[in-house]
Amino acid sequence: MYGYICSNCGAEISANDDYCAHCGAKIVSLSEKRFCSRCGNKLDDETGFCVNCGSLKADPPVSAGVYPYTSVPGEGLSGTFAGSRPENFMESPTEIIGDKSAERFVENPRDIFIETPMERFGERPRERFTENPADRYAERPEGRYDDGSYERYDDRPGAGKDAKRNEKAGNKAADKKADRKKSRGDGEKTGLAARFKALPMPAKIAIISGIAIIIILIAFSVATLVNNALSLAPVPASSPSPPPPSEDPVESPPASIQSVSLIHNGLPVTDITIQVEESAMLRVIIKPDGIEEIIEWTNNNQDTVEVNYTDPDGSVITVTGLKRGSARLTVKVGEIETVCIIRVEEELPPEAESIAITSNGLPFTQAELLTGESIDLRITVEPEGVADEIILSSTAAGIIEITPNTDDKTDIKITGVGKGTTTLQVSVGRILVECVFEVLETWDEAYAELLRNPENYQKDISDWNDIRGSFNEDYISRFTLRDLDSNEPPELLLVFEAQAGYANSFILVYTYQQSALSFIGRLDGAGAWSGFFTSKNPDHPGIFSQGGRMGHLFTNYAEMRSGRLEIIDVAYEEEHSDSGEYEQRITIYNENLFKEFESTVLLEAHEINEANIQRYVLNR
Repeated sequence: MYGYICSNCGAEISANDDYCAHCGAKIVSLSEKRFCSRCGNKLDDETGFCVNCGSLKADPPVSAGVYPYTSVPGEGLSGTFAGSRPENFMESPTEIIGDKSAERFVENPRDIFIETPMERFGERPRERFTENPADRYAERPEGRYDDGSYERYDDRPGAGKDAKRNEKAGNKAADKKADRKKSRGDGEKTGLAARFKALPMPAKIAIISGIAIIIILIAFSVATLVNNALSLAPVPASSPSPPPPSEDPVESPPASIQSVSLIHNGLPVTDITIQVEESAMLRVIIKPDGIEEIIEWTNNNQDTVEVNYTDPDGSVITVTGLKRGSARLTVKVGEIETVCIIRVEEELPPEAESIAITSNGLPFTQAELLTGESIDLRITVEPEGVADEIILSSTAAGIIEITPNTDDKTDIKITGVGKGTTTLQVSVGRILVECVFEVLETWDEAYAELLRNPENYQKDISDWNDIRGSFNEDYISRFTLRDLDSNEPPELLLVFEAQAGYANSFILVYTYQQSALSFIGRLDGAGAWSGFFTSKNPDHPGIFSQGGRMGHLFTNYAEMRSGRLEIIDVAYEEEHSDSGEYEQRITIYNENLFKEFESTVLLEAHEINEANIQRYVLNR
């Protein structure tokens, strides 16, 4: 706060300065600062009025050491008035300082107030503005003045009106100052360096990268030219190298084996586990590489593990599990041995959970069979792959025959071989299922069995012992087959003929109905001769029999009705008289039967023996 200004650059100077501290000009005379009492603009000594507002000069010059305005340090960017608000407060600072906007201006230079410097100076807050480039802005109050005051407006004469002149003078002073710094060696560099320094950082990086690429390309080109020149240069003839010495080379001692390891699936192993019938590959790794030694393998349990050489030298082998257990494999290379344990496990098959017996796709639990008749059955075990085999059995022998159709016994055939009831048992592990069979004889087998065993039919002759005991007669037994009810199978007729005496002949009749042999009746005939006749008329499938005593002979007709042998009617009666001349008198009771009897024939029967049984019964 000196109160004087430099006539060259307009900066404040002291009365004791010989040169201006800003532009370096020699101070010839001191010029006191004067301000307009109306608008506060600095007054030019050469004019008699204020170039800003046109008011006549009125205020006396400010004495040296008196500062023309006061701002309160530390109050931020807005500041405060030093005194009361002046009446001539201006709203439009552009009227005073051109296009440089300030927020407030007062006529009294002592009361300059700035409310919003951010609007004037962008993001960098500055408290004061000056048109002269030589005047630096203070970023902080302590930046320039010892008393802590802010920078102020340029209050030199002509600052408002002669801004261009002041800017030109300031630039000239700045150039002179730069020349002085350059002469001292601390000035700023000019030319390309200054331009490069002024560029933004991305542009600087791009330029530096381009220069580096150019340098690399130049270096590569130079290296290529040098290599080409060397390749084209003639190669001088070289003298033959002297032959190697005739002494035998000294052989280096062979490398010793450091380690031997076994690799399975890319990993070192000493113990592996496989399943029965499963194979695994083992590879021998010898360290260091390049050692040639014989590889020897030893297997202590060949029944459990099989070893096969994949490579002839034994460097790769394949082991296969044969049965459940373990084996110790030892590989020896030189003096080094490595052991690997091969464990063989056998996956146990599942146990049976259920058994089903089916016939033609349907569940099967019981059946009736005739002797010689067969049926196919299928056995299904769940789950599949059970270890236990299928066991088949029957609770009674001689009734059914079990024949497997497949090796695994899942398809079987059951054949009836004898009369009776039995149970088929199918078991798998702990599971058991049963099926009941009742085997019935066929009618021909039943008849053959009866004929082969006389005791079986003699029990049906109630008076057999009386007949033989009373008359002491012998009987000839014969048999024949005749369908007495026109409904297969035919009935079996056993004919007993008396040889002599007074005994009568008779017939025992058997039938096979509902898979059973039954005795259905006895029919007596004439004594001492066979008095049984049959008709070929299908309307009369029964038997005509004759029998009687004391001169009376009756002819009867018998048929099978409701499973029994019954005499249907008497055809006629003959009466004989031995007194005097022979007389015969016939009484007809049934005309149709009487006429039918006239066309009958004597019943044909066969002697009971095995040949006739086969011919007339089994092979009928």
